[in-house]
Parts: sequence; C-alpha cells; structure tokens
Amino acid sequence: MKQLLTLLLLIGCFSCTKDKAFNPIPPRVNETPMATTLSADSASFNFAVHDPQAKELGFLFVPSKKGRIYALGIRMPQAGQSFTVTLWDTLTRQIIKQKTIVNQINTGFNYIDLNAGTTSEEIDVQANKPYIISVNTAATAVGVSNRQWYFLTKQGSKDFLPLTKGHIQILSGRYSDIDATTPAFPDKDNFGVFGLHILFGLVDIGYYATEY
Repeated sequence: MKQLLTLLLLIGCFSCTKDKAFNPIPPRVNETPMATTLSADSASFNFAVHDPQAKELGFLFVPSKKGRIYALGIRMPQAGQSFTVTLWDTLTRQIIKQKTIVNQINTGFNYIDLNAGTTSEEIDVQANKPYIISVNTAATAVGVSNRQWYFLTKQGSKDFLPLTKGHIQILSGRYSDIDATTPAFPDKDNFGVFGLHILFGLVDIGYYATEY
C-alpha cells in the first residue's frame, strides 16, 4: 500500500512538472512604441520645431494585451527643462498618473521609471481599452516663455497612423483645443483637423504585457 501511494505521488509530481514545462511564463519584454518606431525608421521622419505655445499634446493608444506601464517618456526640443507628463483614462477624462520629467537631451526620449522610488508606481492597463499620454508645454513660472515642441511628419506627408509596435497601437494624435496653462485633458483628435500624417509632442510609454 505504501509503495502504491509513493508511485501515485511521483506520477502527480511528474504531471505538474510536465504541465509547467509546456506552459512556461515568457520573459518580460519591455516595449517603447514611439521610440522604437523612430529608431527603426528615423530617416523617413521629419522633426519640425513649433513656436512656443501652452498646449497639451500627445497620442491615443490601445494595448492589445493586458499589461503594465512602467515608464513615461518625452522627446522635446529644449534640453534641461522639466515637463509635466500625464496618463489619462480616455473614457472618464481622469488622470491615472502624472509625473515631472526633465528633458535632459533633445535627440532622443527621456523616461521616468515608475519603479525608481521605494514603492512601485507601475500602472495596470487593460486590453482593448483606450488611453492617452500627453505632455504640457506651458511656461513653468510667471514671466517665463512657453516651451517649444516637435511636430512629427513622414516625408511626402504620408499617413503613418494608426501604427502598431508590439502590443501597443497608436491610433492618432491628441491636443488641447485651447491654451493649456496647466495640464488639461487633450480633447481634440488630430484625425479630424490635421489628419493621420502628423503627431505633436512627442511622448512615449514603457509597457510590458502580463497576458499571454
């Protein structure tokens, strides 16, 4: 009887090990959709610098898989300045996360790691739900000028939106219709006015999927 029980336990353990071997959890893959897009095809994009204005600028995106946002990023013309970046719930227009990022360089994206503090501030995002990431370009003090920002176009004015990188689909640019002297929900969609060949900003996210 004891031998039979031992045999059954061994079979059970083998089955568990076998199931785990055939259903491994894949390694985490970090995705930065905007930076990856520009890195892979930088020669076909134009970076024009817009005159200083107080605007909220960014893009609308949808994850195809449930996941987590671990970083927020910007790429702005003026190095050494701080910008407020906001992640929005598109449907409720509520702020999910807001951070200040120093634009240390103007030739690439600068990110703030949401795990940099003593407590993780990573954000859970749902599959097929729309979110907006945006940056505010208003002056940071009285008597100081508003900031410049990029508008990104593709050579030949070709549409490049929507674009999909990894599990993130960037649908269109978003912007504030009126001057945004402080962070404000970017209520206007580029599609209706400027088309799908232009992005204002620029912003990015760091994301990884948790659904397999």
